[in-house]
Amino acid sequence: MLVVLLNCELHSIHRSPKPRPARLACIHATHCSSEALRRALQFMHASQFLAGEQKKIEIHKIGLVGQSPSRGGDPRKPLAGPNGRKIAQLAGMSYEELMGCRRRHLNTHYRNGDAFDHAKGNVNAADVLLDWRVERIVLLGKNVACCFGFRDLPFLAEKRIYGRRFLIFPHPSGVNRWWNERGNERSARQLLQRFVRGETGPAG
Repeated sequence: MLVVLLNCELHSIHRSPKPRPARLACIHATHCSSEALRRALQFMHASQFLAGEQKKIEIHKIGLVGQSPSRGGDPRKPLAGPNGRKIAQLAGMSYEELMGCRRRHLNTHYRNGDAFDHAKGNVNAADVLLDWRVERIVLLGKNVACCFGFRDLPFLAEKRIYGRRFLIFPHPSGVNRWWNERGNERSARQLLQRFVRGETGPAG
């Protein structure tokens, strides 16, 4: 319909001094449909704009806090490796963008199993709040969330406090059974992508 109207509009602009009856009918239809044509063009431009627009991830406004380095991980490079790559994939960003975010582990050395040092975690969580100038912080795991004062909150819960937004996110490790539940990964992906882009409404 839009193509027909556009073609008719072109014919009306370049019509000969004595247009044929068929062309007159086309011109008449075009003029009668000028409002519909205008609205169709507006819709087309709006659709193209929205399709091409993707809110940029401002990595300087994002921080990620993990529990401790993985076995064999480099304590100086938090979330570098498979776990970081999975988070980047879920967040819809590149691995390089993730590495450009603020990152920290609350325990700086690998600790086997549930041997998380909450005392050190609390101290390092306080340092994060004092030192980081970011708007949004992803807390990876329940132990990490507890060190920031968020106890008994489910994964994917979001809190606003200290002038910042926090997302309690499941740790991406393969041993985390939360990821085995059907639909969990989809929900995590949607919420994380919305969060890192600073969106406040539900993910589309």
